[in-house]
Amino acid sequence: MAILLLLTLLVQASEGERRSGRKKGGKSFKPRKAIRTTLAPIFPVVEDIGEDVVEDVVEDVVEDVDKNIVEDVDKNIVEHISSKTVAEEDAEWIPTFTVAKQPRNVCPPELQYERSGTHPCICRDGLDNQALMIQCVALISAHEMHKIIQGLFGKRINAIEVTNSTLGSMIPQMMGQLYAESIWMRGNKITSTDSLAFQGTEQSVRRLDMESNQLTSVDFLMFNTFTQLQVLNLGENQLRSIENAGNAPSLKVLYLHSNKIESIGPKAFYGLKALEYLDLRWNSLQVIPPTAFEVSSHRWQLRLRSNRISSLRGAFGMDNLPYLVELYGNNIDTLTDAVYGPLTEVALLEGSKIYLGENPIKCDCSIAWLAKNVTLGSTIVGAKCDGDRVPISSIKINDLRNCPLPQT
Repeated sequence: MAILLLLTLLVQASEGERRSGRKKGGKSFKPRKAIRTTLAPIFPVVEDIGEDVVEDVVEDVVEDVDKNIVEDVDKNIVEHISSKTVAEEDAEWIPTFTVAKQPRNVCPPELQYERSGTHPCICRDGLDNQALMIQCVALISAHEMHKIIQGLFGKRINAIEVTNSTLGSMIPQMMGQLYAESIWMRGNKITSTDSLAFQGTEQSVRRLDMESNQLTSVDFLMFNTFTQLQVLNLGENQLRSIENAGNAPSLKVLYLHSNKIESIGPKAFYGLKALEYLDLRWNSLQVIPPTAFEVSSHRWQLRLRSNRISSLRGAFGMDNLPYLVELYGNNIDTLTDAVYGPLTEVALLEGSKIYLGENPIKCDCSIAWLAKNVTLGSTIVGAKCDGDRVPISSIKINDLRNCPLPQT
C-alpha cells in the first residue's frame, strides 16, 4: 500500500509539472524506453493511467526523486530497475564470438563423383561416419597409386578399394600417411610387397585385403606394428610356404585360402595371440610337421578343406586346441583316439563339430573308441567308411570284431 500511495502522489506531481511545460535540463522530457519496458511487469496497477504519465513517473523515480523518498521505497525494486537498465544499455557493447567449425571431410575436387571424368579414381563423401570412400580402377603402376594417395593426406578414409590394376611391385610408403580403416587391393597383379609399403597406416587400418594377386611370398613381420589390424586376407595368391606369420597384436582373422602352400613351419602362428579364424583351404598341404598348429590363442577354429593331408599327428600343442576343425576333402584314412580324441572333446564342450567328409577313412579297430563313445562320435560330421560309404556314426562296437580295447 505504501508503494501504491507513493506512486499516486508522484503521478499527481508529475502530471502538474508536465502540463505546466516543465523542461529537464533545457530539453523536452523524453522517457527512456528500456526503463519503461522494465517496469511494466513490476507495477501492473498503473496500466489504467495514461502511458505518457507512466513514462514521466518512471523517469522521475530513477533520476529526480528526492533521496529521502527513495529510502522508503523497497530497495529490491530499485536494484531491479537499475540492474535491468544497465544490462539493456550495455548489451550492445558485449562482443560476439563465433566458434570456428572444423573443416568438413570432403573429397578432393578432382575425385568428386560428378567431376571425376576420366580420372581412374572416384570419391564419395557424406557417409554416416563422415569418412570417405575411394574407388580406383585400371591404375598402371604403384607409383601412380602413390601419387593419388598423396592427394588424400589428412583425410579420414572409411575404405579405399583398388581393383583391376597393374601395380606390380609395391613401393615403400606407397600408401603414404593414409588414415584408412579398410584397404582393399584385389586383382591388381601385385607380385611383391615392400616391408614399408603400408608404413603410415599402422594405427588406423583394420582390414587389409590383397586377395587375387600374384604374391609368392609375404614378410608377415611387416604387420607386427599394426595395432588395429584385425583381418588380413592373402587368399588366391601364389604363396608356397608359411614359416612365421608374425606377431600382429590384434589380428583375429587370417585368410590364406587358395594358394599353393605346401609347408608350414613349427609354431608358425604362435605369435598371433588374438587369432580366432585360420583359413588354409584349397592349398597343397600334405605332411603337417609337429607343432605347426600350436597357437597361443585360447579359442579359435581351423579350416583345412581340400588339401592332401593324411595325418595331423603332433600338429597341435597340449593346450589351446581349435574348437572347430574342417578337414573335408583330404586324404585322412585313420581316426586314432590319440589325435582326434582331444579334438572331439573340445568340440563337445563348445557345441561344435569336426568335419571329415570326403576322406578315405578305414573302418577298422582305429575307430573303436568312437563306436564305444556315441557322445564323442556325435561331434564327427560327414565321415564315411572308405569303400562301402557307410557313415561312421552308424558303426557299432559289435561291428568291429577282435579289436583291442580302446586306448585311454
